[in-house]
Amino acid sequence: MKLWFKKSATDEVKTGQAVVVPEPAPFEPEVPGGEVDPSVQPAAPRAATAAVPCPAGEALAATPRLLFKQLLDGLYDAAIITDVKGHIVNTNIRLTETIGYGADDVWDWPVSRIVPGITNQLLARIRQGLANERYVMIEARCVRKDQTVFQSEIAISQVEISKDGNLLFCIRNIERRQLALQHLLAARRLLDHLPAAALACDASANIKVANAAMARMLGYDKPDVMVGQPFSAFWREARAAEMMQRVLAGEQVKEPATVVNTRGKQLQLVITLTPDLDAHHKPVGFMAFFTSASVVSLAAR
Repeated sequence: MKLWFKKSATDEVKTGQAVVVPEPAPFEPEVPGGEVDPSVQPAAPRAATAAVPCPAGEALAATPRLLFKQLLDGLYDAAIITDVKGHIVNTNIRLTETIGYGADDVWDWPVSRIVPGITNQLLARIRQGLANERYVMIEARCVRKDQTVFQSEIAISQVEISKDGNLLFCIRNIERRQLALQHLLAARRLLDHLPAAALACDASANIKVANAAMARMLGYDKPDVMVGQPFSAFWREARAAEMMQRVLAGEQVKEPATVVNTRGKQLQLVITLTPDLDAHHKPVGFMAFFTSASVVSLAAR
């Protein structure tokens, strides 16, 4: 990846070109009626200001640096720029917020002081992978100023800031993502251990997840095989579509139903449909729980 900053035509300044400020017109006071007041003498014109040479690029030299710094600080990820040997030459504000070190603190540090897993051998492999102008993605542990560590995802790309080239490390903390994944996996294991058949569908009534009991009841070896299939493939009664629309509108429904398994056998069940709500409490799908109709009848007596 290459970075460059194109100057507009109005920003071009040539060596030795003079900058001249035009003089305002002499002031002549007026009296009512449009006549000039003879009692007030007009100001004497000032001497023309001498032209001041403006060396080429002096006024504009900071502009690309400023734009580059704003771009770097605008990144969501913590960013480190190193030379080809892995020594830090620049960072952004996000890195300071993430690990606690300022730009001056880490100047000329080997990047391995922040990402210990990056060795000289790994840097050589990274440069080899970037030879075709691709980026490299790795997962590694990063060390904060207080010596605590966090799991991160690092995207590495090649930039041309100096003539020898540079490496850009974009570091993203993925601790929350991994924690959410662990909770999701735990919930899935819990779902598979429930004796009652259950599944969840999206707003189009296609199955997103099903538990092991549901797969066994319908004749599947694994619940993942059911993912993506329409719920109407199992509940084929005419009123099924109406019930699902009511649930997607926010209503909870409990209905007796006849469900067909993979062998064509009809199962008499009671289905409880509950809306699946997003963070704004809007239905984005529904969850279905199945109970044998005979068990419900016995419980009601």
